[in-house]
Amino acid sequence: MIEITAEIRALIDKAAAGVELAGDEYIDPADGLIHCKKCGGQRQTVVPCFGKPGYFMPRCVCQCQREAEEQRKAAEERQRRMERIKRRKAQGLQDRYLYDYTFANDNGQNPLMDKARAYVENWKEAYRNNTGLLLFGDVGTGKSFFAGCIANALLDRDVPVL
Repeated sequence: MIEITAEIRALIDKAAAGVELAGDEYIDPADGLIHCKKCGGQRQTVVPCFGKPGYFMPRCVCQCQREAEEQRKAAEERQRRMERIKRRKAQGLQDRYLYDYTFANDNGQNPLMDKARAYVENWKEAYRNNTGLLLFGDVGTGKSFFAGCIANALLDRDVPVL
């Protein structure tokens, strides 16, 4: 951090005279630089012109702007992920009724559902070892529900399914 000398302060005051402030900014009388009204952080800094006399005072990002940008990027990533999952569901689950087959919708009556959950929990290892599940049984025993639960859980983990 540069020490604000009288020379630098004079340059700051001169530059500040023509600066337009946003509604959430103010000029701090202590250092003459632009600050954020919300977090109090600097939105302007002083940088020496290396090899030449003088300084320049570029804008910088305060803490709350940085956090807002991180939140915006995280929201965009969540949106992209949800769109990707939606596309993969449309491609991988041909029957729309399978969309509702999730572990959350399981009534807990079939103790073998724990095996399906474990398969999803250990998906990376199962994939690496080329291990699968064979679902068999009479009509109405829940094979499609099991498969739908597994498929939806894997899709939620960004794993494509067919």
